Amino acid sequence: MKKKYKKGEGPVALSFGMIFSVLLMIFFVIVAFMVIKHFLNVKDCAKIGIFVDNLQTEVDKSWNSQSSIFLFEQEIPSKIEYVCFADLSKNFIGEHQDVGEEIEIYRGKKANFFLSPIKKSCDMPYFNIQHLNIEKITINENPFCIKINKGKVKMRIEKKFDDRLVNVYKEE
Repeated sequence: MKKKYKKGEGPVALSFGMIFSVLLMIFFVIVAFMVIKHFLNVKDCAKIGIFVDNLQTEVDKSWNSQSSIFLFEQEIPSKIEYVCFADLSKNFIGEHQDVGEEIEIYRGKKANFFLSPIKKSCDMPYFNIQHLNIEKITINENPFCIKINKGKVKMRIEKKFDDRLVNVYKEE
C-alpha cells in the first residue's frame, strides 16, 4: 500500500519546525563567528595600546636617567608592518617615503610616532611619544621605520650622558 502525501509534501517531508530549527542553528553559528572575530580585533587593539604605553614608559625611564642603553622588545599585532618615527615639519626622505605619504595627512597634529599601514591600526594611527630626539632620529630617514618581525618589534633605546633627549635605533 502506497503512502499518500499531503498536497505540497514530497517523499522527504520536513516540518516547518525542523526547517526553522536548522535556520536558527545556522544563524547562531554565524553570529558566534562574528563575535569571536570582534573579540580578536579588540585583542589586537589592546596590544597596540599596551605597546605604546610601554614604549612611553621605557623612553621616560631612559630620559630620567643620566645615561642608558637597552633593547626594547614587545609584541604588536602582526597586521602592523612598521612602527615609524617621523618629523612632520620636515620633508620625507629615505626608503619609507611611501609611509611618509600615508602619514602626511597628520601634519599639524602633535605626533611623532606612527603605525603602518594606518588602516590596520585600530583607529589609532598616530601618537606623541614624549622626550624623543626626533630631529636626530629622523636625520637620515624621515620617517624612520622599524619593520615588525613575526609580531615583534625590536629597537634600541639610548640616552648618552650628554644627551638631553632619548634616541631610538633599529635593532636587527
